[in-house]
Amino acid sequence: MAEAVLSEAHLIAGNEYLPSRDLLDAEAYLVSRGVRPVALIGHCPADPIIMLRIKGGLHKARQAQLVIPFIFAEGGEPGSAAFGYASHRWCIDLLEWAMSAAVPSARKHEILGLLLGYSPSAIARHQETAGPWEYRTEAGDGD
Repeated sequence: MAEAVLSEAHLIAGNEYLPSRDLLDAEAYLVSRGVRPVALIGHCPADPIIMLRIKGGLHKARQAQLVIPFIFAEGGEPGSAAFGYASHRWCIDLLEWAMSAAVPSARKHEILGLLLGYSPSAIARHQETAGPWEYRTEAGDGD
């Protein structure tokens, strides 16, 4: 009996991480129309029951859109999972790799930017304006 209550609690908890049906439909539409290869909709605990609940919600919302719902445990963030829609399986594979701990931070953000639909110019502008300040002195200048 306690196991059934725990499962029900997990299913209810899964709803906390899913956005509205309208938002899910809008993101699926944008991916299916080629606006972006990936819609990274959210993150949740990497609990198998919560992930199953989110998977069901993603499948319901995608309707007849030609998108692939995904959810995977993040390699770079233990205990966390990412979910959303993708246009192709290789986009999910690239996203999963980019979010792993093996990818340098600068490359991670470039890959994520491209997958989420940002242009290379927009990514370059972000890197030039939002990155950390650099302070360099000439070698041997005594300062």
